[in-house]
Amino acid sequence: MTPRPYVGISGVMSAAEADTLLLHLPPVPARKLMVGVLTTSGILTGNGITNPRRYPPPGRIAGIFRRDPHGRVVNLVHVAWKQQERYGSCAQQLIRAREAGGLECHGIQINGVQLPTPGDIEVYARAFPDDRIVLQYRNLALDTSEILMDVRRYAWTVTDVLLDGSAGEGKAYTVAGLHKVAHACAALREHFPFLGVGFAGGLSAEAVPAIEPMLRAIPRLSVDAEGKLRDEHDQLDLPAAVRFESSVLTVVGDGA
Repeated sequence: MTPRPYVGISGVMSAAEADTLLLHLPPVPARKLMVGVLTTSGILTGNGITNPRRYPPPGRIAGIFRRDPHGRVVNLVHVAWKQQERYGSCAQQLIRAREAGGLECHGIQINGVQLPTPGDIEVYARAFPDDRIVLQYRNLALDTSEILMDVRRYAWTVTDVLLDGSAGEGKAYTVAGLHKVAHACAALREHFPFLGVGFAGGLSAEAVPAIEPMLRAIPRLSVDAEGKLRDEHDQLDLPAAVRFESSVLTVVGDGA
């Protein structure tokens, strides 16, 4: 069964922020709210936090996630794993991140410069068989056919694929880039109908008119925003996040 699509806000730093985002959801939204909390393997092993405005201490991660009695939220730890022996295997890093998420966590998003092996994700999936596992895919310079070949390696180990040419840096797509990512999302939906499919990169309420054709044309498409929802101090701009959430839900309010 294809996972429910979501509108994601990444870089959430407190339970109060998560509560505010949930407060603005309609009773039966056409998209779940994805609350994303960022971490890295270095942070999880006590190496310190270089950006405390986006990355909470490990002990605070679980307390950010909220339980919604109506099932409208999906809580994910976004972990940037590193291929370094001191952090252990990729599977160990993913499991460590998930454990930091606590009881209200629903899974992870796997970020990183390098893709993990399918075997590492399988180890994680055996440990948390009911979890949502979102694979961030950054290499959008490839042709769609090459992206499909890459994703095929993971099609039976992850639940979702998120195309992200920005990697949290808030870089907006060009017109050509947006056309390309739309083509790739449509192809993923066609070839892997059981996977959740989404994209990120420079998204905000102001970008919604440009992506509205995608949201209407591609069924069950998820979106995720981070970089463009930060203020001048690199903190989550809650009004901007609420506007993005509401703008997307307005477009897909027919349940598409």
